[in-house]
Amino acid sequence: MVSHDAGGAEILSAWYRLNKDRFNFYFYLSGPAKHVFQKNHGPLKYAKKTVLKKFIANDFILTSTSLESNWERNIIKFSKKIGVKCFSILDHWDLYKERFSLKYDWKKKLPNQVWVLDKYALKKAINDGFPKKKMKLIKNPYFKWLKTKRMVPNKSSNSKFDILYVCEPISRKINFLFKKDNKKYSDEIDIFKKFMQVMHKNKKKINSITIRPHPSENKKKYLNLMIKYSKVLNIKISTQNDIIDDINSNSILIGIESFGLVLGLLFNKKTYSCVIDPKYEISLPHKKIEKISDFNAIFKKKGFT
Repeated sequence: MVSHDAGGAEILSAWYRLNKDRFNFYFYLSGPAKHVFQKNHGPLKYAKKTVLKKFIANDFILTSTSLESNWERNIIKFSKKIGVKCFSILDHWDLYKERFSLKYDWKKKLPNQVWVLDKYALKKAINDGFPKKKMKLIKNPYFKWLKTKRMVPNKSSNSKFDILYVCEPISRKINFLFKKDNKKYSDEIDIFKKFMQVMHKNKKKINSITIRPHPSENKKKYLNLMIKYSKVLNIKISTQNDIIDDINSNSILIGIESFGLVLGLLFNKKTYSCVIDPKYEISLPHKKIEKISDFNAIFKKKGFT
C-alpha cells in the first residue's frame, strides 16, 4: 500500500481494514499518511520500494493519489519498470489528470487500473478523458467501515447550535490552478477570518464552535483568530483523532470542499460548503451539501431565524 496525503490514506486504511485477512501487506507511506495509518492501526512495519521486485504474478500495488507530492507517481512509474500490476484509488472529485502527471502525457502515466468510489467520480473521470477500460467503480471502503460507527442524533442546547468547522489548506489548490493570479482568490485564512466575523455577529445563536485543522496543517495555524474571538464565543480546537467523533458532537458542519463535509451527510448533519468572492467551482458534487458564498446565508436558513 502506497500513500502520502491524508484523504487518500483514510481510504487505503479502510480498504486494509476490510481485507487484511486476505492478503499479505507491505506499507510504503510518507507524510500525513503515516499518521493516518498509525492512528487507525497502531505501529506498522514500513517497507522499502525494493520489496516490489519480489512480487509475483498475482501480487499488486494499491496507491492513493496526491497533487503536490510525487510519492505515488514515482511508485506507479517504478511498477511499470519492473512489470508489477498497480491500481490507484481516486479519493476526491477534482484535478484527476494532474494526480498522475503535471504534463500533457498523463495518460501514459496511468496505472493498470484507476478505482473510483462513486458515480460522480466515474462520470468525471470519463469526461476528463480517462480510458473506460482502465476505470473500476468500487464501494467506498471508508463508508463501509463507517456503518459500524454509532450515529449520534443532532442535539442543541437552549436552541443554540454546535458547529464544526472543517479546515483545509485550499491555498495549495489555488496556487496550482491559478498560479500568478492566486492572490486574487481567498485562501483558507481569508475564508476563516470571514467565518469568525459572521460567527461573532450571530453569537447568540451559537452554543459552541469546534475547529478541526486539516491533518497536514499545524494546529496553531488558526489560533490567533480564535483567540481574538474567544471572549465572546465558546470556541476550541478539536482534540479528537477521528473526525467522526467531531461530527457526532456537532449539529452543523461548515467548510470549503473537505471530504469531511461528505461524511457529515452520511451522519445526517446539515453541511455548508463556502467559497467567498472571487468564487471558483467547488468540486463536491453532492446536492445535499449547500454551496454558499457568504457565511451570513447560513443564519438566514430555516431554523436559524
